[in-house]
Amino acid sequence: MLDSATIRLLTASLDRGEAEAIGLAIEMSADWILMDETDGRSSASRAGLQVTGVIGILLRAKQRGELSLLKPELEALRTQARFFIGGRLEREVLGLAGEQAELTVPPRRPRLISALERPQAFVRLLNHCVLVFHDCEQVGRQARLKGTS
Repeated sequence: MLDSATIRLLTASLDRGEAEAIGLAIEMSADWILMDETDGRSSASRAGLQVTGVIGILLRAKQRGELSLLKPELEALRTQARFFIGGRLEREVLGLAGEQAELTVPPRRPRLISALERPQAFVRLLNHCVLVFHDCEQVGRQARLKGTS
């Protein structure tokens, strides 16, 4: 369990939810943490956690054949959940997925949406991410088991 000084240190530079997620991941000795905010990702990485975000989960799903196309999923994140995806990141991820990236960037950064404003969109997104993330964990465990036998 993390001591209160560590939690205070994390909450001094992060949103409380991010600090709690990092604290829980450390406490549980988690292999991965799902986090999209830059400051949270940096802190989690410095704490020794492997970090992925929603886009990383979707990319893994595409690479494993669970999604036929990644681009519509990124567009749904942008339009339905108002998730910001920078043009450079989108081109890089689509390239890794073997899809052609268009050179269009949204004219302005959309405001971040809270779960209270669009709960159904977040629930669908989180359910999808949890299932894919769980599958990725299972594959990792199986690979580690094969490596130890």
